[in-house]
Parts: sequence; C-alpha cells; structure tokens
Amino acid sequence: MRKNGRILNKKILNALLAGAMLSSCNYNTAWANSGGTLVELKDCYIGNSSSGSDVVIDENNSSTSIYGGTDATNAVTDNTVTVVAGAVAKDITGGIIETSANDNDVKNNSISIEQGAEVRYIKGGLTTGSGVVEANTVTIAGIAAGITGGDGGSSVRKNKVVIERDSDIRGPVYGGKGAAGSKVVEENEIVCNGGKIVSDLCGGNSDYDALVQKNIVTATGDTKVNYIYGGSGANGSVTANQVIVGGNAVLAQMGRVIGGYIEAGSGDVTENTVTITENASVQMVIGGFIDNGAGAVRRNVLTFNSGTANANIYGGYSKGSGVVEENRVIINAGTLKSVYGGYGKSNVNNNYVEINGGSFTSGEYGSIYGGYSTSNGDATGNTLVINGGNFIDGDWGKVWGGFYGGYSKNGSATGNSVTIASRDGVDPLFDTVIYGGFSGNADKDVFSGNTLNIHTKNLTTVNVKNFEYYNFYLPEDISAGETVLTLTDKSGTDLSGSKINVGVVGSAPALQAGDKIYLFANKNGIKADASLTYGKIQQGVSVIYDFGALLEDDGKKLSATVNSIGSTDGTGGTGGTGGKVTEQSKSPVETRAAAAAVVNSGADNVSGTGIANAVQAAGGNGQAEMFGASSGGNMRYKSGSYTDVHGYNLALGAAKAVKNNAGKLTYGPFAEYGWGNYTSHLDSGVRSDGNTKYYGVGAFVRQDNNNGFYYDGSLRYGRLESDYRSGDMIGADGNKVYSSYDSSSSYYGAHLGVGKVSSLDEKVRSDIYLKVLYNHQGSDSVALGGKGNGEVYEFDAVDSTRARVGGRLSKDFGKHGTGYVGMAYEYEFDGTARATVKWLSTPSPSIKGSSGMFEIGYVLKADGENGTDIELGLQNWLGKKQGVTASVNVVFKF
Repeated sequence: MRKNGRILNKKILNALLAGAMLSSCNYNTAWANSGGTLVELKDCYIGNSSSGSDVVIDENNSSTSIYGGTDATNAVTDNTVTVVAGAVAKDITGGIIETSANDNDVKNNSISIEQGAEVRYIKGGLTTGSGVVEANTVTIAGIAAGITGGDGGSSVRKNKVVIERDSDIRGPVYGGKGAAGSKVVEENEIVCNGGKIVSDLCGGNSDYDALVQKNIVTATGDTKVNYIYGGSGANGSVTANQVIVGGNAVLAQMGRVIGGYIEAGSGDVTENTVTITENASVQMVIGGFIDNGAGAVRRNVLTFNSGTANANIYGGYSKGSGVVEENRVIINAGTLKSVYGGYGKSNVNNNYVEINGGSFTSGEYGSIYGGYSTSNGDATGNTLVINGGNFIDGDWGKVWGGFYGGYSKNGSATGNSVTIASRDGVDPLFDTVIYGGFSGNADKDVFSGNTLNIHTKNLTTVNVKNFEYYNFYLPEDISAGETVLTLTDKSGTDLSGSKINVGVVGSAPALQAGDKIYLFANKNGIKADASLTYGKIQQGVSVIYDFGALLEDDGKKLSATVNSIGSTDGTGGTGGTGGKVTEQSKSPVETRAAAAAVVNSGADNVSGTGIANAVQAAGGNGQAEMFGASSGGNMRYKSGSYTDVHGYNLALGAAKAVKNNAGKLTYGPFAEYGWGNYTSHLDSGVRSDGNTKYYGVGAFVRQDNNNGFYYDGSLRYGRLESDYRSGDMIGADGNKVYSSYDSSSSYYGAHLGVGKVSSLDEKVRSDIYLKVLYNHQGSDSVALGGKGNGEVYEFDAVDSTRARVGGRLSKDFGKHGTGYVGMAYEYEFDGTARATVKWLSTPSPSIKGSSGMFEIGYVLKADGENGTDIELGLQNWLGKKQGVTASVNVVFKF
C-alpha cells in the first residue's frame, strides 16, 4: 500500500503480514475539498470481512468505496470505520450487503469521522437485499457531502447520526432511509450538536409505501441548517416523528422545521411533534405538512417555548385535498408572527391554539387562527385560547389583524371557540377584533355555535363579532360595578341573536341579590335587541343565579344584575345570596352516605359474627381468648339516586367468659378496620368514585342465660377517611370539569340486642332476635377541587339508627358441622347526609328505608376441644339496600 493511503484492519492484521491480498487495487480521482485541489491517489478497495472489522484511515485515500464489512450471503454486523485525518474520495459504508438475494441483516456497524477529516458520502449500514438495517451509527466532527445512518432493506430502524460542533455537511442527512422494498422506517435519530448543514436533516425518509414513524431529530448548539424533518414519506403514513430545535440553532432564510412531511402521495401525516426552545431562530414551523396528496393531517403538535419564528407557524398544514383536524399549537414564549392551529384547502376541524406568552410582531397583517380553510372547506370546532402574550406591534405601531376561532375563504365557520384568560394575574395585551367565525362568502354561516369565553375583567379590545354565545367567567376578585369587556370600535358592537351566560369561580364569595356587573361597554353604542337572550349565572359546579340584563348609559353599557330567586324544591333557602344549588351538587354529598354505609357494615360485623365468635372462642374457663370476624360484599344503596359500595370489614379482639347464676357473661375489647370503594350515580348521569376507610376500637358484652335468652351490646369509636372524584360535573363554562376532595372525621356507634335460642329437637335450634344499631359520623368542611371550583361544602354529621328483627334456623350435622338459614327485616330511621354550600342546602342523599335479608351458612367444626372452626356465610339483601355480603370466619379453640 502507498504511504499516503494507509488502511489498517486489526482483525486481518495477521493476513496482511503474511502477504495476503485484501482486494484489487485501482486508480481513482479524489473529490475537491473546500479549499483544496483535485489529487490523484491510489489505494485499495476494502470489503473482505462480514463482521468484527476495525478499519482506521489516517491519510488521504482515493478508494472507490470503503466498507467496514460486506458479505454476499451472510449478515454484516459489528464493523467499525474511523477516519482520523485526510480526505476520502468517495463513499464510506460501515456495513453493506450488495446482493439483492441476501435476506440477512446489517446491524451495529459504526463510522466515526474525527475533527478535520474530509469524506464524501457516508452510510452507517446499507443493504440491497430484504434484511433489516438496524442500529448502525455515524458520528462526525469533520466535513462530508451527505450522511445516512441506515438505508434499504425490509425495515430501517434505530439507526443514528451524530453531528458534532464545527462539522460541515454539504448534502442531506438521514437517520434512516427506506428503499423500494422497505415496509417501515422507524426510531431512527439525528443528533446535531452544532455545525453547518447546507441541505436537510431528516430523521426518517421513504419515497415509497413504507410507514415512517417515531424518528427523532434534535438540533441544538450552534447548528446552522436549511430544512429539518422528523419524518418524510409518500404513500405510507408519517406518524409520531419528533423534532427538537434549541440552543442557538439557526435555520436558513428559506428553511422550514416540520415534524411529519409528505411531498406527494396518499399517506396521512399524524401525531408528529415539533418543539422550539431556548434561543433558536427558525423560519416556518409546521407540526404536520402535506405538500400534495389526498391524505389527512391529524393530531400533530407544535410547541414554541422560546426563540424567534421569522415566518408563520402551523400545527397542521395541507396543500392537498385531505382534511386538517385535531392539530395543536402551544406558544409559551418567544417572538412570532401569525399562528394557525390548522390550515388547508379542505375542511379544517377541531384544531387548537393556546397562547400563554410571547410577542407577536407582524403588524396589521398578523393574525391567530384556530383553523383556516383556504378554499371551499369549512372551519368547524376549532379552539383558540389566549392566556397571555403581547399583540401590539411596537415596531409597526399598528394593531394586530385579528383573532379567529375559524376562518374560511368560501365555506362556513361554525362551532369554534375563543377563550381570553389571564395567567398568573397578568392579562394578555392586545388591540384587535375577535371573530368566532369568518368567511369570504357572505352567504355562509359564520355564527352558529361560535363561543367567546372571557375569564378575566377590565379587558379592552376593538370589537367582538360572529359569536352565538358569550360566556363570562368572573374572577375571584370581581366587585359589583366593575366592567368585564370594554370595546372601542367606532361602528359600535352588535350582539343581536347572541346568548349570554355568566360563571363565577367557586372560591369567590356568594353573589347577593342586586349585585351588578357590567359585561360590555362601548362608548359608540351597543346593539342588544329582543333577539339577545340570557341564561343563568353559575358559580363553580354548585350554585346558580338568575340575572337580568339591561342596556344603560344611553345604550353604551350592558349590565347583569343578580335576581333573588328564592328556594327550590329540596334545596333550602337563599341565605341572602339570591342563588340556588345545582342538582349535581348532590354528587359530592353522596360520599357521606357511602361512608355511613361502610361504617354500618362494620357495626354489623361486630354485632353479628364478631360477638358470636367471641362467645365461642372464650368458652367458659375464665381465661381471655383471641377472636376475630371478617365480612365483605357488594351493596347498592338507593339514596334518591344510587350508590354501589364494595367493602371489607375486619375485627380482632380478646374475649373472656365468666359464669354466673343466670348463665355466662362474655366481654372484651376489640380493634376494627374497614375499607371500601364506591361509585355513585345521579339521575342526570353524573358519576363519582371514591374510597373510604375506617379504623377504631371498641368493647362488647354478652349475657347468655340458661333459659336461652341472651342480651348483647357494643360500643365503637374511631376515625373515618374518604375521598371523592368525578369527571362528570359541569363547570361554570358549560364543560365537564374534574372535581375532587378529601374528607376526614370521627365516628362512634353502639348497639343493643336481645334474642332467644330455642331447641326444636335434638339437632335443630331457632334463634329469634332484635337489634338496635346506632352510628354517628362527624361533620367536616372541604373545598371542592377542580378548575373553576373551590366552593366549600359544609357537611353535617350523619346519624344512622337501625332496627333489625330476624330469625335463624340451624341444624347440627354432628361432627361435620352446623348449617343454618335465616331472614331478617331492617328499617333505617335516618341515614341522611346533609350539606350546605354558599349557605345553601344541597340535595340530601339518604339511606332511610326498609330492607330485607335472607341468609345461608355452614360452620365446619373441628374435632375435639382444640382445633379450628370455619364459618362460611352468605347474605342477600333486598329493598333500600340491595346486594350480597359474605363472611368467612375462623374460630381458634385452645
């Protein structure tokens, strides 16, 4: 070999020393580097090993191709090529299969181009066969004409290209690139830590039918690049690809950043993401884009956290005939121009834009659109949320072009929403016209279903247009007499045909009858004719108020005044608030009824099986013996709606028996624990779920007389904890809101019972009994969690008093055990859960009423005085409470 083209292969070093020929040698012409001249070099063709090669190039080399490994029939894996210095005339491939009939894989090959080295085209792995090209890597800190991590095969996956600082790449860079036979290009990655890339960065690419998914491009540091694509394809879907641009990365003046891209083809572009962060300077940014094709652009996400966008940004964009829907743009900071949630020729539906901060500097031409249809498509169901940002262009000295929920050049724009809120107490700054819908065709509907939501006060803008619904959500610090929205349009404001609703955050003080808020003000006049309708004011999820609206100040202000509406059935009085509770305010109170039911089941466990087991365990020898009892079940309680409770109860204690003249007295202490979960359902469809548990101590006593009569009683005291959660409550904005709270209170209870055991023959006995059971659940105060909530529920104590009369018939089966059947009737005298919110009484769920029980069971007896008895019992309940409880109890005898 010539001294200016030294190639070392460690694995075949011995063969070299023995004089073995590696391959044929030939003459080639090297490529001209950035500052050099054409140099004619002679060197050898490398490619005689399928795996494990380690090739090092440290001088100029003019080989036609340099391969870390190649094979016509086997897999090519684990080869490495390192270029330390010098120039390589043509291409370097870490591992290659050039035979189309070879279906083996090309995996885990790597190429490293070190600082200052110059090469032409680089591929980490390549096959023309049908195998997999996987986990090949290229790392470069030098100069190259183009780079591909993995290329060809049935699938191209998990290949990686790393571009280090000061690199100079004159052609495109692909993490993975599919060929005609490739079915999937996935999970390939490009990491660019700096340097200049004249052409493209593309995480995964296919110009054929392959699925392109989950590829990633990250460009940070001082990267200079023209175009970035997370994934690009044609007839296959391009989905779940990701681009992250940060640091001081800069895109060229005509550059674009696109999460998922189809230039031409029938595939869909879905669920791709782009994130711009730190001080990046970019041009056009698009979450998902189709340049020409019939596919849909759906559910792509663009997040802008910092930096500068010198052109428009889009969540989803199509120049083809497919729909653009459910794409999202989130702006947290930065300097930007116009923003589009969705943009396309066809229908543009259900896209979302959220502005949390940033400065927008496009003068009178800049606008923000939830959805924009450029042709005959409709713009429907799009959402624009403004939480912050500066929309007054200081450089131009002009106001912004407008905010649009939906915009169509020749279609309708309906069902869109615009929300104006404040973030961290700072209102967004803008001076523009806010449109619910807009169309270039005057015959199209731009009004129906469009909604403006305002979550702040003292807001000023030019005008509002084409909204069917105006929803005002008054902040916690709103005061009577304040103005929510001031408009400055010289042509006045037209509210004809619209509907106005008002909401108040739950944590705000209750409104009083006669309180007045100015919703609109325009010194140039407000048109509010008989077609303008008014709803109600809702506070949190719990309270509603009637209000009257009135044009005042010669038609320049529209006020809303709270009316006194008195009490409604079952909701109590007004308490001076002029409001009444909502029907759904019953839902948070259902937890209290469910908790009472769980504590009651604990009382049943102690007063029934618990005492019976204690008597049996204690015997009559005067010594204390351990006993336990457990039960569990699924019960439905009809509480005006209904609540399903699934729970388990456990009691453990010590029992001592003392004989007396009348018979035997058994007594002792115990500890108890119970837990359960519940689901409550209101007739309106509101569902809530939660968990409850109790733990406490108690004592019992029972006297068994020789004549068959017995008397028993117990006392219990402990702590009860419950939680509540629901995703079905309707908030003040008319949408479902997640609501929750945690509650803790004490409980105590007692029971008294009397019964008579009679022997009907030698094996059959009857047991007739009467019990009275009382349980008390302490009061509590909770704040209802959830966006826009915060109202405080004051829970009253819950008292449950039950009387149960029943009988059991048992038969002794000798040494095998005893079986029994029984029935009982129970009446709950109270069991009502009461609460107030904003001094108003909520609907009160109650478990008051009659229930019937049928039971069957068997006791497996142990042989002899020592051993273990096992009782299996099953109870079926009908009436006010419905369901099945079961008990499995073990009695140890010593």
